[in-house]
Amino acid sequence: MFTDRVLWRIAFIVLCQQLIAVFKQNYQRWVIKTHFTTGELTIMRMFSIDFLSTLTLTQVLWLGGLALFTLATFPLGVWLSSFNIGKSYTVMNMISGTINLATFPLAIYTMSTVLGELNLNRTTWAGISLVAASKVIIVIGCWLMYQGNNGGPT
Repeated sequence: MFTDRVLWRIAFIVLCQQLIAVFKQNYQRWVIKTHFTTGELTIMRMFSIDFLSTLTLTQVLWLGGLALFTLATFPLGVWLSSFNIGKSYTVMNMISGTINLATFPLAIYTMSTVLGELNLNRTTWAGISLVAASKVIIVIGCWLMYQGNNGGPT
């Protein structure tokens, strides 16, 4: 059960992907808010000649940092795709749910305190509680799916 080598390899890949994704999301928000705009940065504006021609070297380097996150996750995604979907899907959701649950408080802190874009009130806390509970349910459900698909208790 816990000695399944495939489970551990898939878990390692997904763990790496999830950790990179968490750091990328926070880094990306910080870069855009700090070095580019305080409002919405639309696709049309991002790919306009006016926008691209006004980029400074510093801004290009910050954008390059964002591209590195994608570059780092590409080979992990290819590796993950090579596994049987019956194993990888459940482990992927189980690990990502666990990582999301563990990093959820950091995301809430970042959105509310660092970026100042999330008001914490009774309704927000109720939503946060429901999201956290749903992540726990996802992890348990995926564990049961994995067990059922891989010869565990039926």
